Amino acid sequence: MKASYLLTLLVFLLPGCGGLTVDRLSLSDPRLPVDARRWVADAEDAVVVSRARRNAASAELKDATRWQARVMATSDFKGTGGPSLQLKRDKMATARVDALTAGVDVADAEFELSKTRLQLIYAETAMRHDIAVYNMPPLQAAVAQRLQVVIKLREYHRNSRETALRDSDAWWSAWQKYAAGKNDTRPFWTVGQ
Repeated sequence: MKASYLLTLLVFLLPGCGGLTVDRLSLSDPRLPVDARRWVADAEDAVVVSRARRNAASAELKDATRWQARVMATSDFKGTGGPSLQLKRDKMATARVDALTAGVDVADAEFELSKTRLQLIYAETAMRHDIAVYNMPPLQAAVAQRLQVVIKLREYHRNSRETALRDSDAWWSAWQKYAAGKNDTRPFWTVGQ
């Protein structure tokens, strides 16, 4: 359900974003004043930063997926409340991975938005300094569409993080009760070994 919602969102909002080509501006172009060069450089930096954030989010998701596999492979909790504790643990691990997956989706969308904004800034700067002429409404619409996707994905990510926090709180509450009941806690201490 979640994945189909995001896919539908991307399919319907982004078809108009493709096919818009704008020539890259050189920061050493003598026709550009210093303030225009800074504006373009800031937009280029935003693309680099958003790419780094996307890569970091992907690496964090990869680590969390490995952690989830180790957690779910640990031995079962025995004793009073053991099966319930195990379900809460598995639910917490899944919610954490789901939240990080949503974070990667946000980072991907923000990266695409930064690239689209850069194209708009190239076009605006080129037109402002009589270097080239572009049809601005499609470029502005592409940025607006990508921004709406980012906003929706951020909301989904926020909800996913809240779910992960609730599931984590439920796990720790159940863990405290389980440990207080003098049950075998070794599965907790041997995750991944």
